Amino acid sequence: VRTRATGSLLILLLALQVLNSHESHNETESAGPPDSPAVVNDARFPEAIPPFCPDLERNTDTELTPAVPVHLEIVVDDQRSWAANAFQAYLGLGETEAITDQFKGNYGTTIASTYADGRRCTDRAQIRLQGDWGDHLRSGPSGIEASLDVQLELGHIAGITHFKLFLPETRNGNNEIFVTTLASEVGLLAPETFFIDTTVNGAKVRYIFQEKFRNELLHNNQIPESPIFQGDERFGHGWTWYKDTEEVRSNQSLFWMSRLSNPHYAELGPTARAIAEEGLSRLNQAYAQDTGQNTSRVGGDLISGILSNTELSVFGRSDSDTINEVTRYSALLLAIGDDGTGFFHGLASHNQRFVYDPWL
Repeated sequence: VRTRATGSLLILLLALQVLNSHESHNETESAGPPDSPAVVNDARFPEAIPPFCPDLERNTDTELTPAVPVHLEIVVDDQRSWAANAFQAYLGLGETEAITDQFKGNYGTTIASTYADGRRCTDRAQIRLQGDWGDHLRSGPSGIEASLDVQLELGHIAGITHFKLFLPETRNGNNEIFVTTLASEVGLLAPETFFIDTTVNGAKVRYIFQEKFRNELLHNNQIPESPIFQGDERFGHGWTWYKDTEEVRSNQSLFWMSRLSNPHYAELGPTARAIAEEGLSRLNQAYAQDTGQNTSRVGGDLISGILSNTELSVFGRSDSDTINEVTRYSALLLAIGDDGTGFFHGLASHNQRFVYDPWL
């Protein structure tokens, strides 16, 4: 939707919590770490197989797309340290109810992905604990199971190098798959999302694999590289309460601003930096204008006022009657309903993602 030369913001779909569905599989198996991509001695990883499989593709109705694996095997280099860190994070929930930043350090890891045709590919990666609240940690038969943030170092999985592995209950299981698929079908940008059976240091866990909001999401949707913004969650939220000052606690909405999700974009050159600064300034102006951004209600449920305020021209709604991304996004999530707790997860301002196009 073309609006004005000064730029507009296009809304992205965030991972949602919408209905009630809980799925998990807690089985264990003996740990058997895959070999390093550079040195392969195990029969499961013959040297003829490269560290990753960039040519794996699947047929769709319209084109060839990167193949989706049927299984992941994740083995952390320092398994003892990883287990101790996850256990300490789990114990810390009793005090803060949140996963604090001190437990979100990166760990070197080897990941093996298995595909439907039997091919098995290995890659190096950095992983860390993912999530704000304690639902991203749970006690399993072999220790603490956790949602993960994963960044591959060499190859890709389904065309994606940076992704999250969510415990299904944190995203209400099947409903996350349904909502992201539906959003894509109605023309909204949505991350690649699917279930994946996984072993982590020998323990079987079923995850929801979800693409992160990074440049490759834009590339996979034929959108030029652009700045992506998201809510800055460092201050004024329930999971930051333990470290917030009294001033922040008593004026939370004043600290609900946005930040650049892909800082690499600003490093591309002076023009890119200026575009990123302009987009960030305009979005934060919208946040500041809408001081009640998290207090709008639909049927008693909290939603973000930043999307419902038609006077915020940064979204291109004040001079056009055309249904745009903002309208479709809001309508879709309102039609689906809340997450069962009276909260529209994807309509909370800090859960939204925006792409800035200065030429619209």
